Amino acid sequence: MTYKLLFNKQAAKDWKKIKKSEYRNKFVKYFEILKSGDFDALESKRIIFHENEAYSIRVNIRHRIVYRLEKDVCYVIIIKAWGHYDDNG
Repeated sequence: MTYKLLFNKQAAKDWKKIKKSEYRNKFVKYFEILKSGDFDALESKRIIFHENEAYSIRVNIRHRIVYRLEKDVCYVIIIKAWGHYDDNG
């Protein structure tokens, strides 16, 4: 099953930083896995982010992809993708 990636406002800003960074290919690889729906291939951790259940993928020591799943409509909503979810980027 294929999922559509949606970026919230913060994640869209993060994507602009990612495109210019040395980590671009690594982020794109994770986004492709998320789109494929192969969530077992990721080492995601379930977290609570702003009072909502979400998942976090560690890209490297500093960067995480935080996302939420909407399986009933096949969406992966990217919440944050630059910096750690506890910092401001």
